[in-house]
Amino acid sequence: MAGSQRWFRYVADDGVPYAVNRDESNTEIVNLVADTSAVIPTAVLPKNLTPRSIRYATPDGKATRDIIVLTLARFTAINGVTAITAGIGDIDSGFTFTVRSKKGEKISRIPVTADSGKDDGDNP
Repeated sequence: MAGSQRWFRYVADDGVPYAVNRDESNTEIVNLVADTSAVIPTAVLPKNLTPRSIRYATPDGKATRDIIVLTLARFTAINGVTAITAGIGDIDSGFTFTVRSKKGEKISRIPVTADSGKDDGDNP
């Protein structure tokens, strides 16, 4: 469920901080207060970087949440018994969600400085 949106500081696996705009209550329920209140950088998360996330679901699997984890340390600390409970005002208020899967950060289309060297010959 998408509620109020807010900017957060996401620290990529290589240590570079980016600004991400996510659902406030979901992001705050999974991440530590020190991480959710950190100063937000001006650089926005690049489109070729998919942030690390954790899929939470209710025991019956009818309600799920894919929530990004703002730091690698917190992502590592969350395990199969790290449950969350939906808060007041949430459509699933009072439901307990457990970890179903974890997805690490993914980078696609990394730019390279080398030319392929085909046909034009300016960089063999």
